[in-house]
Amino acid sequence: MNAGTARIDITPDRPICMAGYAARTGQSEGTYHKLCAKALYLEDAGQRAVLLTTDLIGFDPLTCGLVKTGIGNATGLGPESILLTASHTHTGPEMRMEEHELVETFDKDYATALVDKCVAVSVQAAGNPEPVTIRFDSVPCTLGVNRRLPTPDGIAMRPNPHGRTDPAVGVAALDRADGQPLAVLMLYACHPTTLGGYLIGADYPGYAQDCVEDAFPGSTAMFIQGCGGDQKVRHVDGKGAFRSGPHDVARSLGEELGRAVLLALGGPMKPVSGALRARISEIELPFQGPPAREEAAEKAGSSDKYMAAWGKKMLEMLDTGAEFPTGRPLTIQTFELGELAIPAMAGEPCVGYALRLKEALRPRPALIAGYANGLIGYIPTADMLSEGGYEAGISHYYDLNPSPYAAEAEEVICAEILRMLS
Repeated sequence: MNAGTARIDITPDRPICMAGYAARTGQSEGTYHKLCAKALYLEDAGQRAVLLTTDLIGFDPLTCGLVKTGIGNATGLGPESILLTASHTHTGPEMRMEEHELVETFDKDYATALVDKCVAVSVQAAGNPEPVTIRFDSVPCTLGVNRRLPTPDGIAMRPNPHGRTDPAVGVAALDRADGQPLAVLMLYACHPTTLGGYLIGADYPGYAQDCVEDAFPGSTAMFIQGCGGDQKVRHVDGKGAFRSGPHDVARSLGEELGRAVLLALGGPMKPVSGALRARISEIELPFQGPPAREEAAEKAGSSDKYMAAWGKKMLEMLDTGAEFPTGRPLTIQTFELGELAIPAMAGEPCVGYALRLKEALRPRPALIAGYANGLIGYIPTADMLSEGGYEAGISHYYDLNPSPYAAEAEEVICAEILRMLS
């Protein structure tokens, strides 16, 4: 297999509206860590593909389509062979090209320039491929903690030390002929929410990539966000609640993850062989059903602007007799680097998906990715839907969905991924 890499700076050069926290009221006020887009180009026996990683919260569907079209026009690759991922940093720009009912401000000029940069870095990566061999390992890291704490009042967004996590970093090294890594793929499932505020930066994934690249000058470290919808960094205050900042905490946690990756790279990693293959599929995740009028009316009178917007929209649809959607499309894409499987889901899948899919694919090595291609909201597992909480019983209001997903959504997703990798 041959591979090439490239990187490009995508840090905003001016104050910009930020994504990740609804409480923000102003634009960015500086930068604590630059943002990058990094491309990995692969070719093997006539098959070609591009993996793009970005220090962004995610792509809206329109921008995702424009990036894929641009890369396709420049390289001849089809959409199944172009995989876009985002680290999901909450200290990056509000990144979109299209209007949204609940997003008041965004910088379309930044997004337009970003599309061009994503195309350019992909073309650059494809310009000078060289032979590589691949090796893989998974090593422990306890950076993340489950953020769904059962209480007498329901599921609270607080650290749950006994909750479900995936304490493993998946590491794939693509080595040059001299044995040194050309590229290092690292996947971990955890929200990059160490920091809030108004400074732009890549949070812990940025520092983790720095750590690996400092150890291997000339290499390209690429962070892929896993199924981290219900995972948060273990940064808590004296009362056991999540806290934000200061900035040296993000650096410390990122370096902790980076050292775990270096531990894998220095150990007996398993060689990976076989052909390159890429596939893409779109399925529909079913909703539980249309909303009740009483619920819509209650939310329409809420002081929370997001709840009120959901309630008013649902009431309007009920009053006009509009047909409610029965589900929402979900893009699934799979890359196979020989034995190494990389299934990637749009949206914010929760950690149970990674645990289930790893077990189903075992002993095959796998990097189970989320936050790929388009950001369409949380994707809870079936047991979470019965428990409620933010990801499973509240987030659909912010996504303007008529209801949470039906419990069978989990089966639909896992069955399709396993079919694509069979």
